[in-house]
Amino acid sequence: MAKKNKVSALASAAARRLERIGVPKIDPEEFAHYMLHAEERGEATRIAQPDGSWVWQVQNEGQTKTLTPSPEVVEAFERMLVEGHPAH
Repeated sequence: MAKKNKVSALASAAARRLERIGVPKIDPEEFAHYMLHAEERGEATRIAQPDGSWVWQVQNEGQTKTLTPSPEVVEAFERMLVEGHPAH
């Protein structure tokens, strides 16, 4: 019998807690702008994927993390590379 991917009680409780306290959601444009500067500072590197997409690789507390951008972030990021980014 195949196992179903059930959400654990702990994960479910954590999700409800985050909903109550209101986790801020960052705008795709803001995230793309942040990552553009992270690349400039050498804190993030774009890594090509076999399917033609890319991800960012960042160091976080001594560990390498991979961030997969949403299509909206990719669009905003690529637009900033061509047109420049908003003034600070």
